[in-house]
Amino acid sequence: KAAEFNDDHDIKKQLWFRSARILAHEMKDRETAEEFYRRVLDLDPSDAQARDAIEQLHRTSKDYEGLAGLLIDRLDSESEPESRARILREVAELYEEKLAQPESALLAYTQALAEDAEDESIKRAIERLAGEGQWDEVLVTLGEAIENTDRPQHAVALCVLVAHWYETYGGRADAALNLLNRALHIDPAHEPALVALCQLYEHAEA
Repeated sequence: KAAEFNDDHDIKKQLWFRSARILAHEMKDRETAEEFYRRVLDLDPSDAQARDAIEQLHRTSKDYEGLAGLLIDRLDSESEPESRARILREVAELYEEKLAQPESALLAYTQALAEDAEDESIKRAIERLAGEGQWDEVLVTLGEAIENTDRPQHAVALCVLVAHWYETYGGRADAALNLLNRALHIDPAHEPALVALCQLYEHAEA
């Protein structure tokens, strides 16, 4: 009640936050605690502590579906590619390991790779989960990421990786060739792209 009737924005926020912590940790009333944390966010949508606390409530209660939804919502306020990739990787792991939803996991891993093309664990996860008939969606999504990115080296890394997957899983040497040429147009000295292009020609001649 003190929070409800206090007109000072910062004091009201502190009171809601402290009340939420007491409810969560001492009274074990997670539902009301989340309500109070959300009131903090109503006052300050950028409050990372309240947001993280709500996510932790869902982890503790093993509400993995709800946690995945919260993490997806968090993407709206994240602009850094590494942060977005980390969030999407956690979403993918929840879908794969906790919710037994491999198709949703594959989509989230693919979106994570579209943000961070260097993450080897994400690459392995996609190769593990993508079965026959699913590679088209993966390759189309990553192709759109190449078109939309404003990070040249990220585009190059995606081009090389997607070219490899087109040749290996899509049976599309022509698409692989176009992507490798695009990578070398951006960075003519990019060694992985040069090596991949040579290998592609060797396979074509074999």
